[in-house]
Amino acid sequence: MELGLSQEQVALRADIDRNHYQLMESARSDRRSNRAVNPRFFTLLKLANALEMPVEELLHPISRSYRFQVERGEML
Repeated sequence: MELGLSQEQVALRADIDRNHYQLMESARSDRRSNRAVNPRFFTLLKLANALEMPVEELLHPISRSYRFQVERGEML
């Protein structure tokens, strides 16, 4: 389902800072580093609610990538 929301609208609906949401969307923890984003579970719940989807849908791409890395021996 496509809601057609802007980043600002999603951030407002989730009650999080727009800049923080932009960083999460680009998978970065801050603008100066390339560290991967690691949001708190409560933040993911708020985002899922704002996007009208189960939190599992937000986590699915991450779990698939993690599983691939484990299978390749990169995450031990």
